[in-house]
Amino acid sequence: MTRWTSCGNAAERDTSRVTFGPGADTAASYVAELLDGLPAAEDDGLDSDEIRVLLADDYEGPGAAQGFSASDPLSLHPDSHAPLAGPSAPSDDAITPEGIPCVN
Repeated sequence: MTRWTSCGNAAERDTSRVTFGPGADTAASYVAELLDGLPAAEDDGLDSDEIRVLLADDYEGPGAAQGFSASDPLSLHPDSHAPLAGPSAPSDDAITPEGIPCVN
């Protein structure tokens, strides 16, 4: 099973691509397709369950309009972001048909 384990900034490059370890070609192809058809290539230097997404200034896929490019690095690591807000508390003026509280 292929899983995400880390992220970081790689050396600057001219072209975006997806690289993958031996046997991870199906998952890498899926990731490449989700990123608007980036080219994908096997990299024997990666583990068999490892996929690497390398973005450059040529990237125009999902997220590119929000500055998701090599010129403005963006960390995808979950520890680097503020926690998401939890669900809001129900209001005291909820609609109650026949005395049964409304559940959102």
